[in-house]
Amino acid sequence: MGEEIEVTQDMIEGKVDSFTPGIYPVTINYQGIVKTTNVIVLRGHDEFSESCESGGFREEYEMFY
Repeated sequence: MGEEIEVTQDMIEGKVDSFTPGIYPVTINYQGIVKTTNVIVLRGHDEFSESCESGGFREEYEMFY
């Protein structure tokens, strides 16, 4: 089995907007090995917050390699 590594922010490139449903590609680069995956937001963060009666707010995650 492969070696377990800790992924740090400098290895990640991509942006996920948890407010807007959609498909967001995120790329991880570790020692020249590059893998991309899709993060799928099915329900906007604001909609979820309102349904939980906790109040809504917009969050965006930006990570750059």
